Amino acid sequence: MTSPAPDRDRPLRPSRALGLAVLACALLCLGQIRVDHSWGDDFAAYLMQARSIATGTVADEVARSRFTVEHSFAGLGPATYPWGVPLLLAPVVRVFGVEPFPAKTIGIASLCAFVLAFASLSRRLLGGWEAVAIAATMGIAPWYVGATNAIASDLPFLAVS
Repeated sequence: MTSPAPDRDRPLRPSRALGLAVLACALLCLGQIRVDHSWGDDFAAYLMQARSIATGTVADEVARSRFTVEHSFAGLGPATYPWGVPLLLAPVVRVFGVEPFPAKTIGIASLCAFVLAFASLSRRLLGGWEAVAIAATMGIAPWYVGATNAIASDLPFLAVS
């Protein structure tokens, strides 16, 4: 009777390769995130809405934001942004407060989820290895990796769509 071959003698399967690709994607993204943050864009509204969800003060935040928009020059922005990203950020804000670095992990998690979903869906049209190769390439693409250094809706929307 022979004993099973050790793991090192087994060929790498597409599912294991996909797991390694997702891990590489996450580590690459974590390694490039900066603690500081660009102060342009809509991220402040996302964080304030997330804080209002985490603290149960949604109505107060909507009223404050509406007042600001109504008493500012035309075109400032909406009173509130769609609530998807703030809902994702709320647990992070509850634990870490309004801090840019932990909030950026939502983008990393979204990119990793996208890579998994893309590979899974692509497997139906392509072979396992081809799907993993394309998904892994997307997971390390400079635009996607760079986008994780922002608090934005781009990557969560990509993952969901």
